[in-house]
Amino acid sequence: MAHPWLIWVIAVVTGICHAKQAAMADYYRQFHLYFLKGEDGSELETASDLKAKLKNLSWSHDFWKKLTLTVYTNYTVQQEATAPAMQALRRELKQRFPSGRIPQSFRDAFRAASLPLMKYTNILSFNWRTIALFVSLFASMPWLYFAFELVVLNNLLVYMIIRHEGICRKFTAELKDGKY
Repeated sequence: MAHPWLIWVIAVVTGICHAKQAAMADYYRQFHLYFLKGEDGSELETASDLKAKLKNLSWSHDFWKKLTLTVYTNYTVQQEATAPAMQALRRELKQRFPSGRIPQSFRDAFRAASLPLMKYTNILSFNWRTIALFVSLFASMPWLYFAFELVVLNNLLVYMIIRHEGICRKFTAELKDGKY
């Protein structure tokens, strides 16, 4: 190979893409679970709540807890930045239903709209990556794994973000129009 460093660059880029794909798949799955099971059945948190928790921790007394919460807060900030329409919907829901009691009709409608996207969150999970890795290794073409990750899964991620953001914009508009 004329440029052996190139594989390391591709591997790092693929790792960064993988992190983004996994983060957004998890975020959309948690939002779907929020409407399915409520706050108790979802791990959906906001960066602002996490930042407030972070302020109450000390580096000298709570080093490991503060370190892990700092990483998780930054992870959540990145998720929120990637899904601005979802953040607008969350704000609208909080404003209209401050008690957190979102009408069941809204929950059902949102879940029905987001359910088809859940298969994509599953594809972006570990199992499909593992299958692609093993297939590429058994075929003695490890570069196929990177191609799968960079081309197929990134395109799937973009599609999923566009679709989910559209769903969120639609439901935000319906809330503002007084449908729910």
